[in-house]
Amino acid sequence: GPLTERITLEANLNEFQVLRDQTRASLANPADPVFTPAGQVTDYDDTGWQSAEVKLYFTDFGMPGLELIAGTRFEAYELNLDVYDSDDYATASFARYASRSGGRTTITALFAQLNLDINEHWDAGLGVRRESFESTAGYFGRDDALTPEFDLVSVPRSSRDAISPKLSLGYAPASGWRIAYAVGRAYRFPIVEELFSQYSAYNAVSIASPELAPEAGLHHNLMIDREISRGLLRLNLFQERIEDVIEAQSENLPGGLSVRTFIPIDEVATRGAEFIVNVSELFEGRLDLRFNAVYTDSEILRNAPDPGIEGKAYPRMPRWRSNLLATYHLTPRWDAGLNVQCSGDSFGRLDNTDLEPNVYGAIDGYSRIGLKTTYRSGAGLSIGLGIDNLTDEVAYVAHPWPGRTLYANLGYDW
Repeated sequence: GPLTERITLEANLNEFQVLRDQTRASLANPADPVFTPAGQVTDYDDTGWQSAEVKLYFTDFGMPGLELIAGTRFEAYELNLDVYDSDDYATASFARYASRSGGRTTITALFAQLNLDINEHWDAGLGVRRESFESTAGYFGRDDALTPEFDLVSVPRSSRDAISPKLSLGYAPASGWRIAYAVGRAYRFPIVEELFSQYSAYNAVSIASPELAPEAGLHHNLMIDREISRGLLRLNLFQERIEDVIEAQSENLPGGLSVRTFIPIDEVATRGAEFIVNVSELFEGRLDLRFNAVYTDSEILRNAPDPGIEGKAYPRMPRWRSNLLATYHLTPRWDAGLNVQCSGDSFGRLDNTDLEPNVYGAIDGYSRIGLKTTYRSGAGLSIGLGIDNLTDEVAYVAHPWPGRTLYANLGYDW
């Protein structure tokens, strides 16, 4: 909300805690003659995150047309993952630890951006973000059978700082048109799972990498806007190069064992284009439309540890994606909506050898249709009913996407 006529405050607080998350597995198939209740249980304990951010917006900061946005952000993440042997896996009875791992990370950031309307044709923006990253309290299990307790090995504390600058320049050659170019340096620090998730279970092994460096990217975007009578048309042309890209890969070994690793890729390049249409109040003010289509070409440029994947498409980056959202206002209080989501196939493996569709591990293309209707009462109460994946299409993103799904929303606005 506004603090003064020229200063606005925005604050966000967020907390997420895993209250209960268990995976229970038997040692043998229940149909096997050697089956017993023995098994393993994978359990998350004290896992989650908190974040807080405060921003201040200053208009006409020292001079007309100059805007300042400044703020600070704090993020804290914690992971604690236990795998233990159980004499009765179905009831998750505890017998002894099989593996343990976890740790904490924090990110503290300060940022500021200046936006200047130079004249009726030109505008510019300059921003900078400073981040401090720290990982602490890391550990993993390395049990010594000669000791009564389950032995843990500590992971050394690590810290890194990064500064991310950003520059943008906009030009409006005529009424309703705007062309803008932006370039920025950005970093993505490893998450707690990539640093600390190290465990061994019956059918899965995870190998963490506590010494991972942050991803470092250089990002470019050229935007062309055209205002129309009831909306906006936009074309984005983008390109980015990211070094030390952190990628999770799973390898299925004979006997059903899956081994997951977190490895850095030397450099990945992505280029593409996005077309956006936002139009409102069509057909006598009743219909609003939002549409976008994206073409993306992402390629692994360099990877000295495994040059065989150079030139391959980066995983989970389909060439084509598009979304359509249409809202029809039946009355001033009653809306009906249609959404269509489409995506092409993509790979899940760095070597691009996963070609089989509609199986676990595949990254399938899809075309999903959804319907929704919302009614708002005059007292601030709203109720919505909807259905996702209307045709019950089968598609996988490692695991299956949800099938046909019904849902209801209840809201109150005061």
